[in-house]
Amino acid sequence: IIKFGYGIRVGTRFRITPQIGFGYVCLNEKRENGSLRPMADNANAWFGVASVRLSLPLVKHLALSITPEYYFVPKLSPGYEAISEVNSSIKNYCKGFNGNVSLVVFF
Repeated sequence: IIKFGYGIRVGTRFRITPQIGFGYVCLNEKRENGSLRPMADNANAWFGVASVRLSLPLVKHLALSITPEYYFVPKLSPGYEAISEVNSSIKNYCKGFNGNVSLVVFF
């Protein structure tokens, strides 16, 4: 996933960073000999992501970051659509809400 954003300071400690981005997923089938083979006519999907990162500094050079995200899918290949009809986890892989909590180190 590639995301772009701009951090906006709120007060002296908080930072809000609206972000927008995109990603690509391609499903492969692993064979017994270890080689990868494209699955179902190169089952792939392009997806977009919109998110807002909320950052709170804890100490010097360390911050807590919370990022709620929303994924949306503008383009699915026919193979990906066919597989997603029989597997609900693949169907929901690149769409819907997600969130991240992380510690960020500043240098």
